[in-house]
Amino acid sequence: STGGGGGGGFIEITANGPMVVASTAEILALGGNSFLAPEGAAGGGGGAGGAIRLRGRSVVIVESGSILNVSGGFANQVPIGVPPPYDTTNSTNSGGAGAEGWVRVETPLGFSDTGIDVVPAPIVGTFSIFEAPMSSAASVPYSLVSLDGSFYTNLALEPIVVDLVTGSPLNMQVLYEGFGLSKTSAGGVGDSIGIVADPALLRDPQSVALRFFLFQDLLNPGFTPVVEGVSVGFDELPPPPPDP
Repeated sequence: STGGGGGGGFIEITANGPMVVASTAEILALGGNSFLAPEGAAGGGGGAGGAIRLRGRSVVIVESGSILNVSGGFANQVPIGVPPPYDTTNSTNSGGAGAEGWVRVETPLGFSDTGIDVVPAPIVGTFSIFEAPMSSAASVPYSLVSLDGSFYTNLALEPIVVDLVTGSPLNMQVLYEGFGLSKTSAGGVGDSIGIVADPALLRDPQSVALRFFLFQDLLNPGFTPVVEGVSVGFDELPPPPPDP
């Protein structure tokens, strides 16, 4: 089989004042493409788009014509090479496109996005004080398995439920990183398939790691999140409709 495309990664740009993303700028965290497999083999899926985070102490202006793109990779592309490295005449299209990633803009004074090309539309948020101390943590990858312990490939991961001792969930961000199966170790954790804010955008992950970002609120200490516990649910996806 052919491997899936790589994830788009993470880009953060921080300005200690106004931020202007010029009209000629391109900020890309694209998922990688996957390719048609040889006859009789399975094709991998496109990689998930990554994450772009812009933080400005003053206004953040993204000028018309600039591009911020965290699209997922395309699937079933023709292998690179002239001629291609193998025959794809009877190849089957078995891989899916990669999911979109995440764009976030943080500014205390306003955000202008008139006429820009942002894929998908950005999430806009503020924190009470710029450069607030941040704590981060990541879990180990947890395998998604069926009741009998076998790997299961038809599970839908649900958003996590976080129990807070104190603080506001608005000062917390959780991202989900999906992984495929290992190519070298049976049942092991494979390559990353992308990091997303919505777990439903992960396409058939075999295991998932959680990444937590907690922001201290210096002006309102009671809003600083303190985590008591985290629970993650998942359920079986409905079966596909029968062939007509």
